[in-house]
Amino acid sequence: MARNERNRRRPQRDSGGHRTVLWLVNGVLAGVGGVFVSTASTVVTAIAAAAAVVIVVTVIVVTRRLP
Repeated sequence: MARNERNRRRPQRDSGGHRTVLWLVNGVLAGVGGVFVSTASTVVTAIAAAAAVVIVVTVIVVTRRLP
């Protein structure tokens, strides 16, 4: 087998960026749900959701690698 064929068959490892964002988004969803369950206030939940969106967008923008 040629070297290029072996490299094509090998799955490329993710550098962790996509996986990190996935964990962050899942954590945010769980956190916002937890805020609603613990406070039962839609206003507090909306504030927590807005803060979570700001954090996620900031992390995505800061950690994005430009070519």
